[in-house]
Amino acid sequence: MEIRRCGALLAVLVLIGCGSSHQRPLPGEWPTGAAVVIKQLRGDVLAVAGADRVPAARHALADESQLYGLLLAFSDVAGCRHMVSTLGTSPSRFALTNRLLARACRPLERAATLFTRAATRTDPQALVAAVRQADAALALLDRARLALGRVPAAG
Repeated sequence: MEIRRCGALLAVLVLIGCGSSHQRPLPGEWPTGAAVVIKQLRGDVLAVAGADRVPAARHALADESQLYGLLLAFSDVAGCRHMVSTLGTSPSRFALTNRLLARACRPLERAATLFTRAATRTDPQALVAAVRQADAALALLDRARLALGRVPAAG
C-alpha cells in the first residue's frame, strides 16, 4: 500500500503543471484551440465530481482505479495555465474569453494542490475540498465558452 502511495505522489509531482499536450494553434485558430481547452478542463472537472462527499472520497482514495482516474483529471487541472498559455495571444475580440479562462485557472490550481495533499496523506476531506474548488471553476468555464461564441470544439 505504501509503495502505491509513493508511486501516486511521484506521478502527481511529475504531472503537476504539465496538463495535456496541446500544440500552439496557427494564427486564426485561437477560438478553436480555446474551445478545446475549455472542453478538456470542463470534462476533467466533471470526471472528479463523484468524490464530493467524504465517504465517496475515502472510497476513491482507496481504489487504485479511481485514484488513477483522479490523478489524470487533476494533472490536467493543474496544468490549466500551461494549457491556456499554449493558445498564444488571444485576438482582441476574445479578450473576455481569455480573462475568464485565466480566472478559472485559479480555483483549478488550488484544486490540484488539495488533490496532491489528499493523495499523499490519504485525506478524504482534502479530496472533497479539491473537488469543490474544481467545481467552482465550472461557471467560469461555461462563461468563457459562451463568450467564445459558436466555435465548434474539435474532438
